[in-house]
Amino acid sequence: MTRTIRQTALESLLGRGVTIPPDALSGQVSDPVDFERAVETAGFGGIHAYLTGLEEAGAVVWEDFEIARVASVMPSMAYLDREVDADGTVDFRYRFVGEELNLIARRSLRGQRLGEVLVGDHRRQILDEYEAAIAGPALRASAGRVVISDMRWMHYLRLLYPVRVGGTVSRLLLFMLFSRPDATGR
Repeated sequence: MTRTIRQTALESLLGRGVTIPPDALSGQVSDPVDFERAVETAGFGGIHAYLTGLEEAGAVVWEDFEIARVASVMPSMAYLDREVDADGTVDFRYRFVGEELNLIARRSLRGQRLGEVLVGDHRRQILDEYEAAIAGPALRASAGRVVISDMRWMHYLRLLYPVRVGGTVSRLLLFMLFSRPDATGR
């Protein structure tokens, strides 16, 4: 399933006229995408149905989540815990990170904070998007393109699912679906 998502989801969005802008790593923020449209386009319906079937008041209940049920997309998945510093600053720490995400980042992201990984002028906006998913709680989807390390432009589709742990919405399931860069690097 991950291979199908990677090869077709973003090309389909592009083919339907959805603009895929650069994201925070290139100085621009990603654009929100209609969540249901993103799920349909990505062929993510089965996993989406499973996750939304675990929802309570808009968030997946972690205690009911079985990671084996999403094994087909684990390389493109991460989960992050919300953290609040003494000064009230909100950030998210990567706890589990799929190998495709580590490969794209060219390093292990496990244990790192999202705010340390992101660079660029729109870092705060992306952190705010993650926080909005938890505060809603609300599903969020966005699309963009990014260059990481020495790679050419890669398009991505990002899906965020808020997660309830022990009664509190404090975790996000993140699915980052990447396309392969084209020959022009666009």
